[in-house]
Amino acid sequence: MIKQLETKKFIWGYTVVFDEEKIGQEHFILLVKRNINKTEEKEINVIVSRKTEDLAKLYGIAIETSAYIHGEYDWIMTFTAENIIQAKKFF
Repeated sequence: MIKQLETKKFIWGYTVVFDEEKIGQEHFILLVKRNINKTEEKEINVIVSRKTEDLAKLYGIAIETSAYIHGEYDWIMTFTAENIIQAKKFF
């Protein structure tokens, strides 16, 4: 059945879902929420430019998703890390 769907071009790609526990990782969510204090331009540029992916590599973090949600500079990011200590160092 899968081969038939591929032949008819109903399937155009695949997604890998890995078992985080088996590879020694935990899943985390980071919310960047603006407050009454203006967020520094430097911090905004790091998030928006995707430089966070470079920073994540330094801490052994794998970013899964990174998205602007609403409001001025509100952001959500999901990532994997070995433990909460590693995740907090990244934050």
